[in-house]
Amino acid sequence: MSTGRINRARLRAAALVAVLFAAAFSLAGSAGATGKYTDKTGDSGVAFDITGAQVASDASGQVTFRIDVANIAAGDAIGLFVDSDANPLTGDVRAGGADYLFLMAPSEKAYSPEHWNGSDWDDNFTRLSLRVAQISTGVLVMINRSELANTSQLNFWVMSIAGDGGPGKVDVAPEDGVWNYDLSAGGPDIRQVLVQATPAAGPRVGKPFSVKVNGINLPQTNVSAAVQPDSWTCTARLGGKRLAGAGTGGCAFRIPKKSKGKQLVVTVSVTYEGATKSIQLPFKVRK
Repeated sequence: MSTGRINRARLRAAALVAVLFAAAFSLAGSAGATGKYTDKTGDSGVAFDITGAQVASDASGQVTFRIDVANIAAGDAIGLFVDSDANPLTGDVRAGGADYLFLMAPSEKAYSPEHWNGSDWDDNFTRLSLRVAQISTGVLVMINRSELANTSQLNFWVMSIAGDGGPGKVDVAPEDGVWNYDLSAGGPDIRQVLVQATPAAGPRVGKPFSVKVNGINLPQTNVSAAVQPDSWTCTARLGGKRLAGAGTGGCAFRIPKKSKGKQLVVTVSVTYEGATKSIQLPFKVRK
């Protein structure tokens, strides 16, 4: 994602159209779960350090982005890039497919909202619900989904810029790919949970049996490495009765001797950046 077009010259000196009511914009009051994203610290050079982000939405469709930063200095700017259709091949493909851009200069209490019109960024789009606020830990951006192309799932990333940008004057978060937020999931859309059973042939009478989570599949976010969940847990029922587990996440089981032919159903639940997903794995116990 190039920094060439993202610099202080693009930040229009527009005063905030509303008073910065930090207390009025709180993720704690949002309905449903909150997507929580972290970024590596100490990698910002002279720009302020992005430490993470949170996203939440409520029943009215209002979406709140909270960008957490450290050591904001006068003259620094921050850009929030939103890919409203979660498709990196539409929008500004040089910016990860972003369709909307919110440029902010916290120390100047100024911001500039822009929309990709197919060939360039401009500020000609409806944003009546838009509110921007500075808080002690960073900035808040609130806008209704109806003014983000009625989004139901989006990708986003953030950049901080010192001066006109350039080497050592920029921090990009996340470092790899983009973050995903699904309004119904209250976090990333976990498409698939990748599991490994041991033994692979399934449980056997009187033998140990375990399930391990090897990763999760997310929407197209251009992340190069395999994505690991933050945590996972297992619950199991053998012949309809609960079977206690042990080990990591309670995912290791000892199959009782008198269980041949019974069905073992293991429910695996994973959490990642505020979202959860559960899958059921049915097995037939063999001799």
